[in-house]
Amino acid sequence: MIPASSTDVDIRGATPADLDLITANEERIFPRPWSRETFDELLGREGARILVASRPVTRVVGHLVYWVVAGEAEVGNVAVLPGDRGRGIATRLLDQALEELTDRGVTRVFLEVRESNEPALRLYRSRAFGQVGRRPDYYEKPKEDALIMARRMDR
Repeated sequence: MIPASSTDVDIRGATPADLDLITANEERIFPRPWSRETFDELLGREGARILVASRPVTRVVGHLVYWVVAGEAEVGNVAVLPGDRGRGIATRLLDQALEELTDRGVTRVFLEVRESNEPALRLYRSRAFGQVGRRPDYYEKPKEDALIMARRMDR
């Protein structure tokens, strides 16, 4: 079987019908996954958005969550199924989010990332995010610091 690429997925806004798949993916990817209730609340929250990367037959292979408060945004979650990593899907999700945030007039975007997550750090740095802080012992399973990263949005 030929490996899929990021061009094989559609990036779109999540719908309530996607929440079961998003939640199942969270449970496969993260040691402390977000709950369905959290995603359901975010789906209905003003200023929040969930993007999904999906393949035909509504197979959700990745998602990204962001929210906007007072002209600044936070990327709260980026996830791609293990078998679909390394194909540019997270890059497409992040680029779509940054485009939407630019259109919304956001001035800065923040996120946290495990300090050992080199693929994510490479992606964020390639999109002009820089480290602005650290949260000691932020992550569990395993316990690890989070790097706080930010990007100024150019007009």
